[in-house]
Amino acid sequence: MNDLDRIAQRFPSDGERPLADYFVVFLPCHLLLVDALTIERRRLPTPTEFVLKAIQSSISSTHDVAGLLGLSEAYTGKLIENLIDDMFVVHDDLGRLKLTVKGTSVLAADGERRPIDRSVPLLWDPILHSSIRQRPRNLVTQTAAEKLGPIWKMPNIFKQPSLSDLANADSERFSSVQQEDSKSKDPSEVIKFLCIKRCLYRYRPAVVLVYEKENALPIFKVAIDGQIDDVLSTALAQRDGGKFIGIDVGFARKSGALAVKERFKQLKLDGGETESPIEIAELMRKKSSLLFNIAVLQERTAEEPTEGLEKKLVDRLDELKGVEKMLSKARVVPLLQFEIGLILESALESQEELVVTTTMPTADKFTGSLQKRFENFLKAGGTARIYIAGRIEDAAKRDEFAGPLAFLTRLQAANPKLSVFFLKRTQRPVFEIRSGNRVTFSNEPPLGRRAGEFVPRAFRGYHLGHSTSVASYCIEHLEFPREELLTQALDKSRASPRR
Repeated sequence: MNDLDRIAQRFPSDGERPLADYFVVFLPCHLLLVDALTIERRRLPTPTEFVLKAIQSSISSTHDVAGLLGLSEAYTGKLIENLIDDMFVVHDDLGRLKLTVKGTSVLAADGERRPIDRSVPLLWDPILHSSIRQRPRNLVTQTAAEKLGPIWKMPNIFKQPSLSDLANADSERFSSVQQEDSKSKDPSEVIKFLCIKRCLYRYRPAVVLVYEKENALPIFKVAIDGQIDDVLSTALAQRDGGKFIGIDVGFARKSGALAVKERFKQLKLDGGETESPIEIAELMRKKSSLLFNIAVLQERTAEEPTEGLEKKLVDRLDELKGVEKMLSKARVVPLLQFEIGLILESALESQEELVVTTTMPTADKFTGSLQKRFENFLKAGGTARIYIAGRIEDAAKRDEFAGPLAFLTRLQAANPKLSVFFLKRTQRPVFEIRSGNRVTFSNEPPLGRRAGEFVPRAFRGYHLGHSTSVASYCIEHLEFPREELLTQALDKSRASPRR
């Protein structure tokens, strides 16, 4: 399971609607370099602080201060001279050392506050018209973002903010951003913005979670750094943000959703009858709701554990076990999208024959951890066949697939029980994982990304667990005659298929 799946697992529903799709999207932002007037608090050096504290405690001569602190009298004298020059210390009429009002306040505040002009790096959110509190780790250009995933394109989104826009925003956010980017550990506060020296257009990654309800438009939430940002989600929804990323009325009819639904209708189940779809759907809704409530309770318990919260968490976990037990008895069970990765990992733990159909493997799906599981599966005597529907169509995408294909090439050369095939038909709407007498089919590729140009779509997937329905499905959809294969196995000398 990758990081994206883990985020989805934490938010399997919005309380009412189940999660139907999730994906990484790149949001616009401005990287600004602004000249600003700031108030900077400079911490006192340790020797200076102790000298001030000694004088504050009525030690009034250089000799006595040096003796108390164990410093040389010459060094202590130099420190006191600097403090007198800075108007922190004075001599009274009797020649004794004494703190000034400024010295007393600096000591009480644990540092000196000074106005200073400096260049402040800021991140500006053109959607919320405010600064971004913490600098994201992965800012990218538009060219890089287009290669990594969909971009949330909206009209007039890159209009440069004015000084008045910055002045009207939350000053605490600017202070926080400045501290985040500053090499200095001394905190500072922005008082006034003087001019914008530079403005760069960048994109930052976010995760879009789409929830659907029957006979209703889907809604979406946006997660930043693993947490749902309700303010940003609402702002995007109010600006019709969904239509700019492809979340529309046709959401449930895109990218294989109808093909999966049709295969579900054609299933031949034991006894000739299917379970009540209403009963299964109700169990799935209950499961989604329980997963959501458990995630909330786990967060609250981690922050402030109480006996009441812990009891609620235990009760919800027990209730989830009961729902999953009921679902396990069904001959066909609807799935949530992040469960595809979990099912593949579970299949690799067994020694049963494994069959996978997928698009071109990519590093974000076919991760190093999953590659290690494949190696261990084969070392333990497992047999696997992988059918790939896809090609490397241009040089720009070659690097995206090179790593996983090179791994499969090496693994196949070393393990005769692994076979990798390329299908002649590259547009495959449904993908499978077969392990022994169990089959999972869905419109989510287990090892790769969605084929073609990315569009949001409703996930549809089912798990079959009875021999008759599995055998029937495999005969109809998982037997590939030689004429349907482009080539058997990967080229031994290259990390790309023969044409």
